[in-house]
Amino acid sequence: MSFGIRFFPQEASSIAGSVDALFYTLLAFAVALGLFLTVLVVGYAVKYRIGSAADRTGARARSLPLEMAWTIASLVMAFIFFGWGAVLFVRRDRPPPDAVEIAGFGKQWIWQFRHPGGQREINELHVPVGKAVVVSLASQDVIHSFYVPAFRVKQDAVPGRTANVWFIATQPGLITCSAPNIAARSIPRWAAG
Repeated sequence: MSFGIRFFPQEASSIAGSVDALFYTLLAFAVALGLFLTVLVVGYAVKYRIGSAADRTGARARSLPLEMAWTIASLVMAFIFFGWGAVLFVRRDRPPPDAVEIAGFGKQWIWQFRHPGGQREINELHVPVGKAVVVSLASQDVIHSFYVPAFRVKQDAVPGRTANVWFIATQPGLITCSAPNIAARSIPRWAAG
């Protein structure tokens, strides 16, 4: 029973799989660590409950190797996740040099897009499948978010600044998002619910 919630959203860009792998790895690690800590808390609560025969003399036994091990393991895990995320972040900010450049302009209630050939679109963006696309975003009035969940990209357009976001559409069809509708150019079309 999913209650209408999609647990595995569609992947329609070249970077979506990498972002999902990082997300699900972090989720699995957090769940495993949470379960481990829950077992420890419940185990010690049962062991040291009132009336149990557990030794409560209060003598502290310190283990320097154990403390060093969990400190170093935590540090190593933090660096692994940071490095993995940093690699994805750097990759996300460096588009290929042969990318198609599209200008996007957000203003009250709409997005306007201008293609290199002069074509203009309002609240829709058509992009080629398998070709890198850079969208240069600007805003006239307030902060506008360009967010396409299926591509795993989000970029805010702030008044007075230009921001870039790039992606490679890997599937043809119509993709719904928080800003414009994005359609990858191809014959078959499908709608993301």
